[in-house]
Amino acid sequence: MDNPTNDRRCIRCTHYFITHDTALPYGCNALHFKSRNQPWREVLAASGTPCQYFSPKPGTTRATKA
Repeated sequence: MDNPTNDRRCIRCTHYFITHDTALPYGCNALHFKSRNQPWREVLAASGTPCQYFSPKPGTTRATKA
């Protein structure tokens, strides 16, 4: 099973964005929501599976440390 903390971190995803809303600072364009937590955590909590919309940003690899 994928480890979402290593393979599908939002910061490495093209759909991830930081909002200007202090109450909901993280967002996902693919799923059209903002959250207090990293979107991958919300997806995992709601569905029990890693995000299926993850799309790596150009130039990122699994070996990159964040």
